[in-house]
Amino acid sequence: MTLDTVEIKAFVPARDFALSKRFYEDLGFTLAFSDEDLAYLRAGNCSFLLQRFHAQGHAANFMMHLLVADADAWWERARRVADAYGVRAEPPQDRPWRIRDFVLTDPSGVLWRIGHNLPTAPQAQSVVDAPTTIGAIAQLRTTDLEGSIAFYTHTLGMALRFRHGDFYAGIEAGGQLFHLKRVDTPDPSIAQVRAGTHFHLYFPTSDASGLAERLQARGVALRVPVHETDWGTREFVIEDDQGHTLYFGQALPAR
Repeated sequence: MTLDTVEIKAFVPARDFALSKRFYEDLGFTLAFSDEDLAYLRAGNCSFLLQRFHAQGHAANFMMHLLVADADAWWERARRVADAYGVRAEPPQDRPWRIRDFVLTDPSGVLWRIGHNLPTAPQAQSVVDAPTTIGAIAQLRTTDLEGSIAFYTHTLGMALRFRHGDFYAGIEAGGQLFHLKRVDTPDPSIAQVRAGTHFHLYFPTSDASGLAERLQARGVALRVPVHETDWGTREFVIEDDQGHTLYFGQALPAR
């Protein structure tokens, strides 16, 4: 029985599902799967799920962070896409936290920060033929950064990867990151996601039943108990200290 995880994907809202799919394909993502309500998009080793779901307060406060090998190469494509779709884009800048990134808003209002890590010492910039991604990072907002860090590290057993001042932190789960950002008001998406049976984060795991038992022993309530789904997974649902909806799922052998 372990707390090992396999992958983490965010569900990105779409006001106009078809338009958003075209936007992300033009940006450089590959459409690996799509039905009427859900699309699986990937670039390199990174992926996310686009859903036919839109609540203005949710989308306007939703942020994705994509870590790439060359932010400037991505910017050359992104600025053309932004002009074509009439969305906001701000050129790359070097940030104090050693990332060079730019800002891009999708047609639904979802904010993306796309960047690469800056070297600790000057080095020649690599030349690439096409943008290459090395990560996709979701962000959760919290009114209590210390409490949220404690929940994910002490209660769930994940690792604190970094923190920046008193307002930002990175949590590692199974070799992948998501970010926590301190805000003054509760995340408005919490109630919307809960009511719509959506989720904020999905954690694949190798043993859903064992993990659920361990979390319950630590005082975590299961919002949805362990169950098997029609799509071949064993899942359960909890909420974090702020009320964000967290799914944990285990892929089952084909029947």
